[in-house]
Amino acid sequence: MNDLVARARWWAEVQAAEDPNGRRAEDTLYAALAKEIERLRADLDALEAKRRAADEAGKTPFEINHIRWQKRKDELLREVATLPGHLVAAWLRDGKVFGVIAEDGETRVPAFQITKGKPHPLIGQLLQILRPRRSDWEIFSWFARPDTWTCRGRRPLELLDEDPAAVLDAARHHVEERWD
Repeated sequence: MNDLVARARWWAEVQAAEDPNGRRAEDTLYAALAKEIERLRADLDALEAKRRAADEAGKTPFEINHIRWQKRKDELLREVATLPGHLVAAWLRDGKVFGVIAEDGETRVPAFQITKGKPHPLIGQLLQILRPRRSDWEIFSWFARPDTWTCRGRRPLELLDEDPAAVLDAARHHVEERWD
C-alpha cells in the first residue's frame, strides 16, 4: 500500500510540475483520483446492470420482484446500527426501534431508524400503529418498499423527515388492509 501511495504522490508531483496553473501536487492527485473514482463507479454500474440482466433473464415479473427485494433487503440489513448493545437492547425493549432476526440468528436493527445516535422520533409512533397487526419482518418490508397510498410511490423510510404525516397515514392504511 505504501508503494502505491508513493507512486501516486510521485505521479502527482510530475503532473503538478507540468501544470501550467501551478497547482499543488495534492490538488492534482485529488483531481485525478476523483476522475478515476467516477470512471470506476460507471464501470461498476455497468457491471451491476449486466449482472442484474443475467440474474433476471427468463424470470417472470413476480420472480424478478422477489430477486430485487432479496437484494434490497440484504443491502438494508448490512446498514445496521453500530451502537452499544445495551442502548439498542433498551430501545428494542421500549418499542423505540424494531429489529429483525437475520439468517445467522442475530437481531439486526436497520440503521435508517437511528438519527444522530438516537432513535428517530417517528419510529416509535409507527411501531404503535403497525405492531399490533404486523410482524417486525413485515414492518421492515413495509418501510423498504414503495408505498403508493400516501407516499407517492416512495419508500416510507425515505420520507421519515421529509413528510412524517404521509408516513403515518400510510402506516394506518397499511394495517387496515386485509391480507387474507
